[in-house]
Amino acid sequence: MAATGQSLVSGTVDRYLQKGVALTLVYEIMEPNLIWADMLKQVPEQSNEFMYQYDSTGKSSDTKKQTPAMHAGGAKFPRLDKSRRTTASGLTQQNGFEIAIPRSVIRATNRGVLEIQDAYNSAGFWMAEWCNTNIYSAIDTGSTDSGVTLSPAWSDASATPVDDLIQFAASMDREGYPFRMTDVYINKTGWYELKSYLTSVDIGDLKQKAMYGVPEISTDRMFIPVAGVTVHKVMSGITDGDIIGLDMNNKGAEIHYYNDSAFSTAKVSYKTMVDSKETNVTVPNLGIHFYQYMEDDTKDTIMQFWVENKTVVTKPYGIISDSGI
Repeated sequence: MAATGQSLVSGTVDRYLQKGVALTLVYEIMEPNLIWADMLKQVPEQSNEFMYQYDSTGKSSDTKKQTPAMHAGGAKFPRLDKSRRTTASGLTQQNGFEIAIPRSVIRATNRGVLEIQDAYNSAGFWMAEWCNTNIYSAIDTGSTDSGVTLSPAWSDASATPVDDLIQFAASMDREGYPFRMTDVYINKTGWYELKSYLTSVDIGDLKQKAMYGVPEISTDRMFIPVAGVTVHKVMSGITDGDIIGLDMNNKGAEIHYYNDSAFSTAKVSYKTMVDSKETNVTVPNLGIHFYQYMEDDTKDTIMQFWVENKTVVTKPYGIISDSGI
């Protein structure tokens, strides 16, 4: 943060350096690239400390599981116990950087605005990329290995990607758990290998559409009817060859975030494209912060950006992972 004696920047571009404007412009770049954000239960915190609960056992695996006992007239029903969810504590983490803009650029109004906008673009993309990698690392570490034997890598001519997806989805079905795989995430390379496989299958148009779907070039997701899952392309944060499956109806991970009101806002409003139309949207701010000051010796404007949150897995069997596709 700024040292004692450093003053806030003022001048013709001052309004572009305000917290509200900065967060809006950063989120315009950042939020659409936050691939994993919708896959998590979002939990705002009042401080950097938080508590959460996670399932260490399922209903069928509960060591205290009992079957209903025969009831005798006039007697009480037997009272059973069950294992409790495990409680854990955590701390949000701050990760960020700063960008310096020379005073000579700030003084040139038009050039200064363009330079500030470019800084916001860079900050938004870099922070989204970091968040994606950090979130994926957390859910991959806390996930459950699928345990299935996949076909050769999807780049191999003998690979059977759709059969792999069927087996992968089936690995989430466990007695005593509600999870059913709805979405699968793979790296860009695997995505195009799958798309190439689907476009080369020769089984007739009607059967192709009913079983495998029709991949569209312009989208980053495709539904595979026979597997019952939607496959998503991930540009950053997931290793080539890895595959991860989630149940979007029973989210297995949470992102806990903290917004310091001095440098952040609880929600951010920005413009985005929805169905090819520019739309104003308001979303929760997942811990993105901004601060700017003038450096005493250089007179450069220093723009600081940081994110404060932490992802935790609460339902390990709701996230299935594997590698080698």
